[in-house]
This record gives sequence, C-alpha cells and structure tokens, in this order.
Amino acid sequence: MELAYITGNEMKFNEAKQILGEKINWVKADLPEIQSLDPKEVMMAKVKEALKYRKTFIVEDVSLHLDCIKGLPGPLVKWFLSSIGTEGIYELVRRYGDFGAQATCNVCYVKNESELFFFEGTVTGDIVKPDANSNFSWNSLFQPSGSGVALSVLNPEERNKISPRGLALKKLLEFLRSQTQ
Repeated sequence: MELAYITGNEMKFNEAKQILGEKINWVKADLPEIQSLDPKEVMMAKVKEALKYRKTFIVEDVSLHLDCIKGLPGPLVKWFLSSIGTEGIYELVRRYGDFGAQATCNVCYVKNESELFFFEGTVTGDIVKPDANSNFSWNSLFQPSGSGVALSVLNPEERNKISPRGLALKKLLEFLRSQTQ
C-alpha cells in the first residue's frame, strides 16, 4: 500500500520515510493550522483540508508544552516560533527558571473519510539553549530526559528512536502491519 504523507516540511517527511519505509510518498502542501489549544481540533482541520488532495493519507501536528507557562504554547508552537523564535522561547523559560517541557506529535492516518486513526507520541524533557545553527524548529531547544543533548544534535536513527514523531509513527507502523496480517 502506498501512503501519502501530506506536509509542507521536507524534514518531517524525511523522518517519516526513515520510519515508514519506501512505501510513502510526499505530497508537498502547507496545510493551514488553526489556532486552538486542542490538538484534535487542529488535526481535524488539517484532515478536512487534506481531503482536498487525497482520500487516503497521513497528516501530523506537533505540540511543545512548557511547564513554566502551564502547557503553552502546545499546538501553538508554530506561532511562538514565528514570533519569538527558539531564542525567545528559551529566554522565556530561563526567566521563569522552570525548564521542564513535553513534546507531543499527533499523527492521523486517514484510510477514507469515515475511517480516521490517531497515534500520539509524547516525550518529557527540558528546554536547553538552542543551537543557533540548527534549522529544525524547536528540536534545537528540546532535550529529551536521559538523552543529554537536544533532539537536533542526534543523528536521524537516534532521534527517531526517542522523538515524539518517531514514537507516533512507530505506533502507526504497528497498526498498518496489523491490518495486513
């Protein structure tokens, strides 16, 4: 079965391809991200838009929850990054003195308009000073518990083992394998 992964972000697609294998193709499209603190609401808006491109596909959304500001930005992380950047997020956390965070990736596999399957990967960690040379979004300032380095520093194989996207996509892969047996 060929899977369409709909995203405007080539780095996200490349990570997905490493986990899901060669049977995935990239449909390059920047899906609108509504402003909501409810990840399911954000995902459903993406699904509705993506149905214009395909009937069977995968979409995702990531959230970064900062302990110091009661879970914000959550699904609004894209907007925080576009306004204050990784340095701004780090400075905000540093001022509060509470570096705890959770990163979550929600993946939706749409088999057809009435069959939607959701998979979530969540990782707990800390906010660290971001690498100014990294271009991989908030990954340069999120250090998973026990890793000793930010996600952006890890090679793709290591990152996929512990990242929220890797965890969610592995759940999807297990589901897909169970459907073909």
